[in-house]
Amino acid sequence: MENNSTLLHKWFNDLKRHTFDFDKNEICQNGLYVLFESGEKFEGMDRIVRIGTHTGQNNLVKRLTEHFLTPNKDRSVFRKHIGRSILVRDNKLDLLAQWNIDLTTKKSREKWAEKIDKAALQVVENEVSDYMQNHFTFAVIPIESKVNRLFFEAGIVATVLQSPNFYPSQNWLGKFATHLKIRESGLWQVQGLNGKPLDFDSIENLRALSLAE
Repeated sequence: MENNSTLLHKWFNDLKRHTFDFDKNEICQNGLYVLFESGEKFEGMDRIVRIGTHTGQNNLVKRLTEHFLTPNKDRSVFRKHIGRSILVRDNKLDLLAQWNIDLTTKKSREKWAEKIDKAALQVVENEVSDYMQNHFTFAVIPIESKVNRLFFEAGIVATVLQSPNFYPSQNWLGKFATHLKIRESGLWQVQGLNGKPLDFDSIENLRALSLAE
């Protein structure tokens, strides 16, 4: 009997796949996104490497844009994870501490203005965008309710990790991640890894919910 990780992979692999020159009109306003990464496989299918959503209503396109198109690591922890991995892989550890600084606030930008190499950090931002746009594809699952989005996001993360066949390839960029949870889980996330997996009925409810939206 197939485990629920396999069921989810089969379903998500059959969904319409988008790249990051996506047509915004083809993306639902509210829902989950499921990411796949080139070279990553699970039981002969493309392996899920991240499940994400958004909290504000009608913000799915905005969230995807922040991850993949906007060169600002401080608006996306996902971008920050990718950048850290690239810097470790390329042995640019001198820039890693700077990459980790949050420059969102004016106070922080003023504090670090003379201590960071803006040009070098912009190069990293460009490398992150290039990697993400050329190595990731995604599918979306329409879910209108924020409560349901957060519930199923956590449940899917926990479910895919159940299978003993769920693991990264030898060349996966995430093996250079600074977070142990990323390196060990094979997912580009650190939250919700120990959540409650979805049972078969919950997966069917998710499927029905997505079709009804």
